[in-house]
Amino acid sequence: MIKCGRILLALLWASSAGANEQWLRDAKLLDGSGLYFKAARYAFAAASVDSGLAPEANAQVALSLIHAHLENAASYFFIRTLQSGNKAAIRKVLTETQSLLDAVGVDLLRDYLIRHTQYDDYDSKNRNAYLYALAREAILLGHEQKAIDFVRSMSSESPLWPYALEIRAAAHAILGRGDAAIVDFKLCQDKAKTLSFKAGSDLQERCLAGQARTHYQLDQMDEADQVYDRISKNSFVWPDILFEQAWTAFSRQEYNRALGKLVSYKSPALKFVFNS
Repeated sequence: MIKCGRILLALLWASSAGANEQWLRDAKLLDGSGLYFKAARYAFAAASVDSGLAPEANAQVALSLIHAHLENAASYFFIRTLQSGNKAAIRKVLTETQSLLDAVGVDLLRDYLIRHTQYDDYDSKNRNAYLYALAREAILLGHEQKAIDFVRSMSSESPLWPYALEIRAAAHAILGRGDAAIVDFKLCQDKAKTLSFKAGSDLQERCLAGQARTHYQLDQMDEADQVYDRISKNSFVWPDILFEQAWTAFSRQEYNRALGKLVSYKSPALKFVFNS
C-alpha cells in the first residue's frame, strides 16, 4: 500500500512537472504571437509552482511584460532573474536591458546589474547599459578616471549616451579639467533633446547647473551667472541653485542680487531647501 502511494505521488509529480514545462512553452509561443500579457500569466504560473523552472520562467515574464510596455511591473521579474544566478536566464533577460532602463530610469537597476552580471553577459547593443552602470558607480566611489574610461567605451549611439555625458563632464570637473567638463556639459544638453520630454528636460537642467558650477570653479563669474539664469524655475534643480547664484553674485560684488537670491528662501514654498 505504501509503495503504491509513493508510485502515485511520483506519477502526479511527473504530470505536474510536465504541465509546468508546457505552460512555459506556451508562454513563449504566446509571446511570439504578440499575446504578451497572456504569455506573462502562463510563465508566472510555471514559476510559481516549480522552483526549478523559476529562473527561466521569471525571465519570460519580464520579457513579455516589457514587450507589453509594462516595464515597471517587469522590473521585479527582471531583478528576480538576475538574483537567480542562472546564466542562461540572465543572458536572455539582459537582451532588453536598454529598453527597460529607458522606461524605468537609468539608475533604478544599476546596483543589480553590477552585482549580478558581467561584461560578457551582454550583447553589443545592451552592453552600453552595463558600462553606464559601472561609470555611475565609479564616480560615486570617487574613481573619476575610471568613470571616464567606462564612458569612453560606450557607443555614442546608445540612448544612454546623454546620461553618460553628464557623468563624464562631472568627472572632468572634479579632476580640475574645467574646459573638458564644459564641453561635455554642453554636449549633454544637446543630446538630452533626443530623450522623452520629461527625462530630457530634467537632464538638460542638471547639465546646465553642472556647466554653471564649472564656470564658477574656473572663476568665470559672468558666464556662470548667465548659465544659471537659463535654468527653468520649473525644474527640480532650480531651488538648489539659488544659493549658488547668490555666491556668484557676491563674487561679482553684486550684493543686492546676492541678498535677493537668499531672501527667496524665506518663501514658504522653498522652506524644504532652506540653507542657512
